[in-house]
Amino acid sequence: MAAAETLVKEIFGTIKDFIYRDIFYVIGGVSVLLSITLAFDIPLVYEGWSGLYLAVFGYVVGYVLQEIISIVGLTTTAYQQPNKLIRWFGFRFAPSEDWESLPPPEKVDLTLLRKCLDSHCGESCQKRINRTINLKQVGSSMASSLLITTGMLIVAAINHPGDTWYIPLAVSSFVLSIFLLIVNWLKQTQQNIMQLEVNRVCEECKGNATKG
Repeated sequence: MAAAETLVKEIFGTIKDFIYRDIFYVIGGVSVLLSITLAFDIPLVYEGWSGLYLAVFGYVVGYVLQEIISIVGLTTTAYQQPNKLIRWFGFRFAPSEDWESLPPPEKVDLTLLRKCLDSHCGESCQKRINRTINLKQVGSSMASSLLITTGMLIVAAINHPGDTWYIPLAVSSFVLSIFLLIVNWLKQTQQNIMQLEVNRVCEECKGNATKG
């Protein structure tokens, strides 16, 4: 019975993670693909397995775009020190957070930080961190896809001058992508603040992940 309960928990945990994170790769990637079809008048067929194929291909597109935009530096999925603009938004979003506390990346030993979190982070604290990570991933995946979608909608507007709805849709997509970019950086910063705080108050590690 214990093995069955463990299996059920793992299955539900996987489904929950998919809903929180991976499904937004699908939504974002499919949005990009659909905007491309609108821009270049590419017909789509939804019969048979084509819908599933579109979802799978959309997942790949959404994930790849997130990684590319992250490498460019518009979004982040790794430890970063927030710039002044993000700290400005942060103080208004959650004034109680210490938005100025994060040291530069070269002063953080991520290996020691991960070891501390894996061994000493309590379950309730880990849940809070995981929820922040999930929201961060939503911001990074959707912002990346919406930026490309915005570009394709502008191309569609140029190729279809008689259709006036492309530009308002492109503007809406761009505004939403900027909002999600900010959310991504805010949640990345909050994640880092919480993780370093766990390491700092840990009786065994005593802040060993921060150098100097």
